[in-house]
Amino acid sequence: MSLLPHLKVVFPNGRSEIYLLEEEIDFNPIGYRVLVPLRSSQRGATAVVVKKFLARPSEDTLRVDSFPDRFPVISPPALEVLKNNLLEYLTTLGESVFRLIPTWADWYQETFAIAVDREPKGLPKTVLEIFEKLKRRGRIEYEKLKREFDPKVLRLLQEHHLIKVETRWVAPKVEEEFFKAVTTDREEVLKRIKRAGAKRKGEVLRVIALFEELGRPLEREEILASGVSSQTLRYMVEKGLLRKVTYSLPPFRENPLKSPRAVYAPLNPPNRWELRNLSLKERIETLLRVGEWVISQGGDLLVLIPELELLEEFHRRLGEVFGDRAVPYSETLPQKERIKNWFRTAEGYGKIFITTPQWLFAPLKKPLAVYIEDEGHPAYKMFRSPYFNLKRLAFEYANLLGAKLIVSSEPPSVEQFLISKTFEVREGKKETATVLLEEKNPFGDGVLIQYLRREGKHLILTPKRGYSNLYCSRCGMVLECPRCEVYLTYHPQGWVECPVCGFRSESVECPRCGEKAQPFGYGIERVKETLKLLLPEGDFTFST
Repeated sequence: MSLLPHLKVVFPNGRSEIYLLEEEIDFNPIGYRVLVPLRSSQRGATAVVVKKFLARPSEDTLRVDSFPDRFPVISPPALEVLKNNLLEYLTTLGESVFRLIPTWADWYQETFAIAVDREPKGLPKTVLEIFEKLKRRGRIEYEKLKREFDPKVLRLLQEHHLIKVETRWVAPKVEEEFFKAVTTDREEVLKRIKRAGAKRKGEVLRVIALFEELGRPLEREEILASGVSSQTLRYMVEKGLLRKVTYSLPPFRENPLKSPRAVYAPLNPPNRWELRNLSLKERIETLLRVGEWVISQGGDLLVLIPELELLEEFHRRLGEVFGDRAVPYSETLPQKERIKNWFRTAEGYGKIFITTPQWLFAPLKKPLAVYIEDEGHPAYKMFRSPYFNLKRLAFEYANLLGAKLIVSSEPPSVEQFLISKTFEVREGKKETATVLLEEKNPFGDGVLIQYLRREGKHLILTPKRGYSNLYCSRCGMVLECPRCEVYLTYHPQGWVECPVCGFRSESVECPRCGEKAQPFGYGIERVKETLKLLLPEGDFTFST
């Protein structure tokens, strides 16, 4: 028996499976989604391909159903980065992959009951109730319907062809309508519109020229933007010059329309570059110059921004210069736009992808540089399994790709401070004075108050929520959480809370001697109370 191509795929639950690929494909499937049947049920599921190899098929080998996408759903080099970190984070490749691709990518099959277009007569009231509910809803999950109504009655309805039971893929609706030119032969076009007026003929020929220039299907808005009326568009469809086509995703754009761009001198950055103490304006202007260099090389720039408000500002400025080559992705975008932008990253033209840290493994075609807005932001740490340090993954990803790594850090995270010697540093002028007060009572000697009375704006960072901790003066101990053994946080309303597990109690007595414990240290609430007392004329804004 001859060798046939097989695929190793992974699932969201961490399991992996081997599937037979019956038809030869003309692309490397690593990183692509596949729709596959499951051994454990009649339904299908979404998996991601992690390996392709040749082997002799066995009788029990399952077959791949289909590839739903024209591009990978995750960057193939990202799989190597994840494999190198599985043991350290005690996770599986499947779980890691599906945590780092959007949830809309995980399609599944469901069995539905669907009402047919018939009017039932002479049926019992219970049966009519089922039929009417299906007519109103269109379709209902069959298992849910079986829990609500008698399965025997449902089978009876199915046997009498009053309902249908179908298994369908549950996937986001992302269909879009495009126009395709049936012919671009001018003689043929003129022959079909010979009775049209001069204005109509001019608009038709303009549309045909647009199709010839771009060589791809066009959206309605693109055609109308060229100055063609909607009546001409309908006329061309009626004359058989245009045909409507529906795509589940936007068609491949090999040569996108060029966007007007400002003139910035391209900047080829060092291999490892740290931007320290630069203002937001300076960071963005530096990124604009790096973006010019990346796009001039036909590559992609990955920009990781941990805050949505900041991401919008980066996209606004980069979009002003690079137009639709600046591609944003965040959970605040409509789902249809998110799906389009995710797969736009895999198209063949140079672009700048601006996103939050979790989506760093989007299927970029040719990443030449990775920019990380650092500042020790918690968004780079995943707070659920597999608990990845996304900044570390980004560093390894850039190293594997041979891409330039640019980090903006002010103040720097601990990790960045420790490895900063391996970076070339561009440091801006530092105008802000930083004062670290490590005493138990930062207001005791009046130094902080003296600083706050100076002109200008001041920022106080307090690494503790609530009012304070609680201290027993008799035993000399700080009250701890009985579960976690971390210091409890006292709130002025008269209760204590554990900042880790959420344990709460209204008792403020020492568990050892019973003496009432006293506030110890300064949390946000106590700092607020003290500042209002010592600086009643001050204008303060407090935030946690």
